Amino acid sequence: MKAKFYTKLEDAFSAKERKSKGVEVEIEEGSNCLWIKPKGYGDHCSAEGHGIPICLEVYEGRLRVIVWPDINQEEPTIIDMEGARETARKPTKRIIKSKCLPFFKDDGTVSIWTENGQEEIIPLARFKDITTDGGRAIQFYQFEITE
Repeated sequence: MKAKFYTKLEDAFSAKERKSKGVEVEIEEGSNCLWIKPKGYGDHCSAEGHGIPICLEVYEGRLRVIVWPDINQEEPTIIDMEGARETARKPTKRIIKSKCLPFFKDDGTVSIWTENGQEEIIPLARFKDITTDGGRAIQFYQFEITE
């Protein structure tokens, strides 16, 4: 048996004022996808009240969303979701400036006191000392943190 789920989405902006009645949504499990059917919305080829404008599926090993954003257009818009994989996240780097040397703890972390006097605990694998010799001479340290 295929699962069905019903909910009502309230307008986040006007929910407090109760100006919006929201949108009732049915989510139905298909044979290889999820069909998302907001009440009052449809697609080009379906009869009124029977349209399904949103589909979530895995196609050739890739997650994708298929949407029919315009009821007057037969062709859908296909959104490949592989760029949203958590493993696709590119690491970002930030610089911490400090007037103190870091303290390396036994648990694999580094304690750093920032310029503004806050302590940050960073995993050692994400820590890199990028202080130049000139900075060391005047006790000004810079650390690169990969996040």
